[in-house]
Amino acid sequence: MPYFKEFVHLIIQDLHLGRIPRRLKKSIEAHIVLLVDRRIEQVLFETLKEEDLNFYDHYVENHPQSDEQIAFEAMIDHRPEIQHSIENALVNSYEDIVQASKLVKSSIGDKN
Repeated sequence: MPYFKEFVHLIIQDLHLGRIPRRLKKSIEAHIVLLVDRRIEQVLFETLKEEDLNFYDHYVENHPQSDEQIAFEAMIDHRPEIQHSIENALVNSYEDIVQASKLVKSSIGDKN
């Protein structure tokens, strides 16, 4: 996912954390990365079929110069519903994180 870091950065921006210590911001960012990564992993586990894994293996065998990311992207291009599932997981992750942030902020009296 070439835009994973940018996605996490946008979430951090949308949380409107204000001036918080850099260490705390890095901790929040790491937690978000872990949450999103787990969500995508779960979606892949539920979505991928044996044929997809065979396609991936076949691609790697026939393109030894390519790295794993390129093989993964080729597999996704082969079956677009995988990409759709990943996109839904990202949207759901974003919404969950922003909603949780709003709940925390309201519980401490922050109006942002």
